[in-house]
Amino acid sequence: MAVAIHEICHDYGGDGDANFTYALTDMLQALIRAVSSDEKTLVELRTLKACWSEVCTQERNSYLA
Repeated sequence: MAVAIHEICHDYGGDGDANFTYALTDMLQALIRAVSSDEKTLVELRTLKACWSEVCTQERNSYLA
């Protein structure tokens, strides 16, 4: 999702271009506002984060074994 948002914002300019940076900032603000206002979404995101962390831990442990 992060890559998609980044690429969409290129409609406003290239990396390092002020218009691109402003578009990216505006998009992030809108997403944060939307997510933080919905408790169900927050719970789901926390659950996904915990699952992802567990996968990363398992992968790291498999490389160390």
